[in-house]
Amino acid sequence: MNFRRAFLACLLCLYPLYTVSAQDIPPGDMLDAMVRQITGKPVPTAITFDRRSGSTGSVCRLQPALMNLIRNGSTARTFSVLVDSIVGADSPKVFFATLSRVAVDADGSGRAYHPEDPLGRGVCQRMTASDGRPGLSGICALDQFSSGGAYVFSGTQKLSRDAFVSNWLSMWPKIRDKQLRPVVLADVVPDVPREFYFFHWHDRGLTAFFKDNIIPRDNDGYPCRYQAADGLRNGYFISSTTLEANTRPRADGCAPNRYLDAEVVPFVVLPKGGFGKVRIGDIAIVQFKNRVVYAIVGDAGPATKLGEGSIGLNARLLGKFGEPFLNMKATWTLDIDSGGPVSILVLGDTHGRLNGNYSPLNIESVAREELSRWSGAGDPLARFEACRAMAPVNPAR
Repeated sequence: MNFRRAFLACLLCLYPLYTVSAQDIPPGDMLDAMVRQITGKPVPTAITFDRRSGSTGSVCRLQPALMNLIRNGSTARTFSVLVDSIVGADSPKVFFATLSRVAVDADGSGRAYHPEDPLGRGVCQRMTASDGRPGLSGICALDQFSSGGAYVFSGTQKLSRDAFVSNWLSMWPKIRDKQLRPVVLADVVPDVPREFYFFHWHDRGLTAFFKDNIIPRDNDGYPCRYQAADGLRNGYFISSTTLEANTRPRADGCAPNRYLDAEVVPFVVLPKGGFGKVRIGDIAIVQFKNRVVYAIVGDAGPATKLGEGSIGLNARLLGKFGEPFLNMKATWTLDIDSGGPVSILVLGDTHGRLNGNYSPLNIESVAREELSRWSGAGDPLARFEACRAMAPVNPAR
């Protein structure tokens, strides 16, 4: 018996000191097999910067650099970027990159994930809401469960496509009606990320996993959902962003307005949430073709990936903001991978200027002021354009 199985056996011997029973947890060897498929081994990551040959430019005044995304001691990806400095732990403070592709990120949207549309295949009907604005009727999630860190296993087999859908739809009512008990994975399996929680349906041999840093839990441990008071979002899972507003939660512990609404708020995603003095919540200026969007750093992505933007950001860059998106297929049309590169300027150490107000109007107002301060006298975009002219385009990989 390995350590994990021994730990689990000991835990069950102590029941009811703990709040789980044998019916709530798969057999130890099966759980261990599932855990290996969804967590793997911890992967040490880091971000470093090296000097790159080239001129700083008399107008841009940023240094050419190589941004190295490191995994397990080896460089996984390298980007050619511009920064103000690479010296010291607090460097850089200003970051500029031009990317050939910016994928769309739905996390934080009120319609990102719905328990009855796990693959984002539903199609809503267009309608006019009571306030006269265009709206939607029906269920049409903007993303699929796999993007939300949700998995379903039959035994030790991780399910996909039709098998995933049919088994999930059988299991969901049991979770919804609290007939299955939630279990925090780290409470029964040592040395795993604490954000995982799961439900086990003993009679069917099904186990569903979630990540609470994407789909948070309520006070009883069940996935948070929007309610009737939330209008068109009613019934969808609440999905989170790394940047959070200071809002009071509901009585059940869920906070539907705590996270950035990806459909509305223009934000970029940075690996691990930041580096140097470039952090979550900082001001970002993004340009695609002749469109400039004022945004913030709103979410943390994989440590070895760069190039994601919210629905609200990409829709503005493409001139589609305000259009209702009918499902995940429509969301994917917001991936920017043709028609010209996207340039992103992040002004570090500016998050405090927003005073916790993450409305698009306040973001734009503060971002314009910060861009003018960074640019100096004259055209606020002149320095940005100078950096754009000298920044290499990083190909999509």
